[in-house]
Amino acid sequence: MQDQSQKRPSLNFSEYFPQNDLLLPENLHNSRASLLLSDRAQLRTFLSESFKQPDFIASPDFSKISAWAVKKNQFPMLIKSGKNQANCENIFLLKAFRELPEFFDCLEKHKPILIESLFPAKARIEATFFLGRLVLISQIGMEKSMHYYHGWRAFPIFPPAGCMKEILKTAKFFKDMINTATVPIRISFAFNPDQTVPLSLNSGFNRHEYFYEWGDFLFNPQAEKPSKNLPLNKLLFYRAHANQTFDLPELERTLQASLKKITVGEPTVILLQSDNPAVILEDSKKADAFFKHLGPVFETVTEPD
Repeated sequence: MQDQSQKRPSLNFSEYFPQNDLLLPENLHNSRASLLLSDRAQLRTFLSESFKQPDFIASPDFSKISAWAVKKNQFPMLIKSGKNQANCENIFLLKAFRELPEFFDCLEKHKPILIESLFPAKARIEATFFLGRLVLISQIGMEKSMHYYHGWRAFPIFPPAGCMKEILKTAKFFKDMINTATVPIRISFAFNPDQTVPLSLNSGFNRHEYFYEWGDFLFNPQAEKPSKNLPLNKLLFYRAHANQTFDLPELERTLQASLKKITVGEPTVILLQSDNPAVILEDSKKADAFFKHLGPVFETVTEPD
């Protein structure tokens, strides 16, 4: 039997992951699974047969998209490419009808365009499956901007029993994909006390949490299963253009209580780790304040050797 742990790529925390390319596993090409992974409208329709889903419409025509938004008239909404893409690329938070023409123009090269209701959630979570196993659950926080990017991800988390039941129930609808894919499969959910609803499906190694010290369990079936005694990890993402001063040593001093790793780029990614969630929360606030003070753009400044 092939050692499946060798399928983990030789990447590390600071590797850049392409944002626009959906990493579709080779063994899923030309299958129903590939359609659900690549077409957001097809996935939404498939999930609506068994789960509550956001109201939506997909079309290449502005007239149809705008007519739906006017009729729905419940903002905010999400407007996105109908083609699934990595790392929430080409997804926008539509807060008012007047923003629709601009966002539609931004998505001109990514038609058809899908517009949908923003599904309410007390928390958003993401479950990763690999080699037929549920290997990681993360909580997601979204950016407070027009781009619907991940602002942070915290892991590992251990949801309530009812939520876990719904995650495993959902996984059964994709069992062939989960059991045969040679890359991780991710399902994201909207969690509320009364229901846990699947919302998106993705594949690929493009998650920082799959590497560094956490990869040992994720990609080695013989490794010891993570326990609730493990420290909490939180990834913070900051996106900006590099033409202002960013004092990296100052940021490292600011976050010294829980800082594990920083990789500077687009985005800049910070990994915090602590046994005490309160420390993670406090350092997250400090990081937010640090970048907010810099303004919308920055560059890095490092201490000389």
